[in-house]
Amino acid sequence: MWGGTLARYVERPEDVRTQWELYDVVKFEHLRRLFPRGHGMRSLECGCGSAGVSLFFAKRAYDAVMLDFAPNALALAQRSFLAESVAGRFVCADVGDTPFPDGAYDVVMSFGLIEHFVDVRPIIRGMVRVLRPGGMLFLDIVPKRFNVQTIANITFNWYASIAHGLLTGRPREGWRRARALFAPPFFENSYRMEQYAAWMEEAGLVEVRISGNNPFPRLYLPGPLDRVFVRLLIGLLPWWRRFNAKKDGWFKKHWARAWWAHGMKPA
Repeated sequence: MWGGTLARYVERPEDVRTQWELYDVVKFEHLRRLFPRGHGMRSLECGCGSAGVSLFFAKRAYDAVMLDFAPNALALAQRSFLAESVAGRFVCADVGDTPFPDGAYDVVMSFGLIEHFVDVRPIIRGMVRVLRPGGMLFLDIVPKRFNVQTIANITFNWYASIAHGLLTGRPREGWRRARALFAPPFFENSYRMEQYAAWMEEAGLVEVRISGNNPFPRLYLPGPLDRVFVRLLIGLLPWWRRFNAKKDGWFKKHWARAWWAHGMKPA
């Protein structure tokens, strides 16, 4: 149901209730300005998970296709679309071997996916292949690197995880969660921003831009404190938006939680 919820929150971010919702609202504000508009735009979300982005744009006349290797993820995406009475197509396949013809989509996108591959070049080439001439590739990249989230994990989230485990009588679960902050149970690459840009250009994209976004960390907080933190972040939204929009210098590049990358396929 993210599509309907986010549609409301993008217009009224002051109503947001959780950190994750606020992070997504800021992302959707950016995507709504960036993505092409018009009825019948075809989009492909690779590694779609719950497909919140596709649902948001499907409600805005996009013809949305979702691809994921995990059937459970596709089932979650389908439930989201059904709950909003929105049509979509769901494909179970490997992003490294997409079963789509060349030039099929106006927008191809992924969120928190590409950093989990050792060799991202064939993944980017495959995404570019199915873009139509003049189409856009968008990547939300969260590589393994030191940033504001690392600082928060060291100074706060590690202790909060341990404390939560002890207070709830589940110390092993608290330790597992704390350990996962620095040794996650999945692979993350650590390629530099410039390397991703070079690979996107190598795949044939032009007007490539990669920029840091989100200057605030995710904090592990109980419900009441989480709401207080969200109110603080909402008050800082004007500064947050300026941070995302400004040109990348050394500080922004290394401080930001994630990178947004996009480029165009030549017409």
